[in-house]
Amino acid sequence: MTKLTRLSLMVFLVLTLILGIQIAQTPAKPIVLKYATMNPPTSWHHTDFYVPWAEKVKNATEGRVTVKIYPSQTLGKAPSFFDLVKTGIADVALGVQAINAGQFPLTEITSLPFLGIPSGKAGAAIVWRLYEKYPAIQKEYEGIKFLHAGFTSPFFFMTTKKPIRNLEDVKGVKLRAPGGRQAEAFELVGANPVAMHIAELYMAIEKGVIDGLATTWEPIRGQLPVDKLRYATVTNLWAIPFWIGINHASWGQISPEDQEAIMKCCAGLAGSEYHGWAFGAAKEPSIEIIKKAGWEIFQFPESDYQKWAAMCKPIHEKYINSLEDKGLPAREIYNDILKMIKEY
Repeated sequence: MTKLTRLSLMVFLVLTLILGIQIAQTPAKPIVLKYATMNPPTSWHHTDFYVPWAEKVKNATEGRVTVKIYPSQTLGKAPSFFDLVKTGIADVALGVQAINAGQFPLTEITSLPFLGIPSGKAGAAIVWRLYEKYPAIQKEYEGIKFLHAGFTSPFFFMTTKKPIRNLEDVKGVKLRAPGGRQAEAFELVGANPVAMHIAELYMAIEKGVIDGLATTWEPIRGQLPVDKLRYATVTNLWAIPFWIGINHASWGQISPEDQEAIMKCCAGLAGSEYHGWAFGAAKEPSIEIIKKAGWEIFQFPESDYQKWAAMCKPIHEKYINSLEDKGLPAREIYNDILKMIKEY
């Protein structure tokens, strides 16, 4: 080997070593997850859940995984969120089971009227525990990785001109409410349920199309016409679950160590309880808002609540039996939910 060849080889080895050191020292490009949501950036859900959740993911993975939020259905309409995640158009999404009627029949047992789930935190934990226990519920989420559950705080009344102080006051009132079993519960006591998107509420209330609505505390912060409503009647009509899922391939790009870190703080039972807690955290700020707006707040009488709850038992039975007829373990799951409610 000539001196020139040896020199060239040495230069090559030195350059290779330097390049290797530089590559080793260059941090890997962060994985960016596209998170599809249906809420506007001004909403409570965006500022108090999506943004802090994204920060938790970033902190847990030391910046190796970040989340970019796409609010207001910018990646697609809410009913298509499951397919968006499944196909990878969105990496992550938060969807509402009730929007896709019939796709999550067992999960939807948790939204039966007057079931009595006491809080968002309890509800989200119950859904996650059911998911872990029952293969039939796991099957409802095939095609995506179910990251964690979400759950609203209990729904109650908000009205414009007429306060709801008791069961008799519900008669004849036009209330925005979901369809299906929740609408049946209203019809049992003579109320008139009206289905409409939350974006239509302001005009509907202003024009007298509806007299009020059933909702949670959370939309008061940015999504409801607070100046057009006057009364709140606190009770526990029902609550609604959410799913938060990630595309399988997107999840597979994340290292096992970072997957574990995310599951520990932001997903699984911990993520579910955090999401449910965040719903409950909206209560006190919302009460301050409506007090400043001059609302009156009432508590629905316990005796009337129990009477209405008893009237809704046939709705429960009809739904459970319809699922049992399809070979689904609805009765076992329903009894499990009632048992877990007592735990909370």
